[in-house]
Amino acid sequence: MTKTISPQLRQIVADVFGMTALSVTPQLGLGTILEWDSLGHLQLMLAIESEFGTQFDPRVIPILTNVQLIADELERRGALLEAA
Repeated sequence: MTKTISPQLRQIVADVFGMTALSVTPQLGLGTILEWDSLGHLQLMLAIESEFGTQFDPRVIPILTNVQLIADELERRGALLEAA
């Protein structure tokens, strides 16, 4: 399911990977950019947890491999996302 990604999530991804928020797409994910490797993935998950005040189940983290899946998981958890 493709939805609009919140500006808040876009900015976190952009900050972690040193890119502009405009270049963050729902399909951007693990292995699609050089910086999003296993260490980058962990850094992103920690930044998202901190920003949204949530904690991902360690079993879920490996399957959150792109921006859309992360947004879907945050929505499923009821994390408050800013309107796009």
